[in-house]
Amino acid sequence: MLAALFLAAALHSPTPVPDPLEPLLATVTVGGLCCEEGRHGRLLVGAGEIVARRADGVLLVLTARHVIDEIAKPHVYVREGDEPGTPFATLWQSRPGRPLDVIALAPDVDLALVAFRPKRFDEYAVATLGDEASPDSGEVIGDPNSAVWMTSPFRLLAASSGTYIVDCHTCGPGDSGGGVFDEQGHLAGIVVRQRVDPGTGAQFQVVALSKLRSFLAAYRPAPVAGVWSRFDDWTYPKGPLVAR
Repeated sequence: MLAALFLAAALHSPTPVPDPLEPLLATVTVGGLCCEEGRHGRLLVGAGEIVARRADGVLLVLTARHVIDEIAKPHVYVREGDEPGTPFATLWQSRPGRPLDVIALAPDVDLALVAFRPKRFDEYAVATLGDEASPDSGEVIGDPNSAVWMTSPFRLLAASSGTYIVDCHTCGPGDSGGGVFDEQGHLAGIVVRQRVDPGTGAQFQVVALSKLRSFLAAYRPAPVAGVWSRFDDWTYPKGPLVAR
């Protein structure tokens, strides 16, 4: 009898298993032509993470601020069955991206909140924010060396207030804005910078979960009235907010 009760409890309280596709579908590729003087025409690419869906269907994406600062007209690409490792140039040539609007730029950290309207049959997921301030291990999803939707394992090296450093041998340029996911597939940070240590090689700086939460809490806009229907239906809190 007791065994039957325990079995029933187990059947009604299954252990959640992380869905390996969810972080991939929550990750978008952010890219476009470079706008810096003397470098016009160069394709640049980074990544971003879908963190919310507005009532009118518009998706909000967290990315690194410097990714969108360096692109003249940034576009986002959702995963449409693209094979991981597809060159971004191939993606750029094969289909148009979705134009995005920059909603808010963090004044004190390399983060930006952008928005785009998906098409009717786009397949995507909304990332779940984790609980670990700086996970010991997990995966970075981004576009290292312009190879889109690549999953790279990492291990934690050091943590400080608001940021942490990870060792990720297969990460590289193009992972900026990429999501750092813990072992449960929850978003735990955003890659913002690569640094090279003569002793250990390439390391990557990550904006920690606490900074992500405070940025979203402070700068996620509120509706003016009713259901949001236009990109300019936003209000901004007072303070050092840069919006464009």
